[in-house]
Amino acid sequence: MQTSQQVTEIGYVRREPDATFLPVQNRSTIANVLVGITGTPALPAKIELAVDLHRRHGAAITGLSIIDMARLDPASAVPIGAISYAKQMRERRFRVSKMRAVAALEAFADGCRAADVPVDIRLVEDEPVDVIADRAHFADLIVLPVDGWFAYGLISQAETRLSEVLLRGAGPILAIGENYRRSEEVVIGLDGSLAASNAFKSYVRMGLWSRARLHFVHAVEDGWPDSEAAISSTMDDALAYAHRFGRRAVAHVMAGSTLDAMNRIIRETGATAAVLGSDRRRLFADKRLTATTKKLIRDNGMSVLIVG
Repeated sequence: MQTSQQVTEIGYVRREPDATFLPVQNRSTIANVLVGITGTPALPAKIELAVDLHRRHGAAITGLSIIDMARLDPASAVPIGAISYAKQMRERRFRVSKMRAVAALEAFADGCRAADVPVDIRLVEDEPVDVIADRAHFADLIVLPVDGWFAYGLISQAETRLSEVLLRGAGPILAIGENYRRSEEVVIGLDGSLAASNAFKSYVRMGLWSRARLHFVHAVEDGWPDSEAAISSTMDDALAYAHRFGRRAVAHVMAGSTLDAMNRIIRETGATAAVLGSDRRRLFADKRLTATTKKLIRDNGMSVLIVG
């Protein structure tokens, strides 16, 4: 986007974007999408997703690749005689990582442009969570490939990074695997928490997968007679909210764990996407969100939207 700027009489700089505003009825809440690029087998899925989001929402697409300098240059003691060799190895790791990152970004850009989708690409050398949090300020959706940054070891301490990104307030995050399919059935975990309800509301307002039928899932592990009224009320409210947005929805309440209940509905409906809520205050004390996300993607090929 081009920007004009003007210096005012009191020394401030006023910046105004030279933009063409969309009619109200055509505006989307997904204006800017940040896509994490790693060069893993998930790259074709990210291209397909970026194209889909641009065509459906008019979203601006930015591909981001991060070189984790801490991983490339670990702080470990090196014998005096090996200092020169260690430096050469660090430089080689950096060159190879940068070459791969640039190649992946260019492949992503080529794929988008081949579909007539404008794209911006960025390569950043820094601490990954800091970079994502910084770039998230005006991103409506962040696409992070679980089989990339969070599985292939391209980022140090990858097991905790998804939680760290969410803890910083970045999001919503759409975690995907090696395949992306437009979703006709979406499973939404509603466990009675405010985090889950907020995730569902945010998802509906975004308009993502707007033609899909929604499946609310509440798992009851114990105490059903005592909680029946509250759960029924929550489900009725969720159905009414979905209907206000013109969305088809079905509520499912069943015994067992949340993951088991969601897997059952996924099998029965063929759902290819899920929506989960994160409570940032509990992320490090409760790893079920990260574990559930990874299992849904790896076991079922799902796309998982996580909203904090």
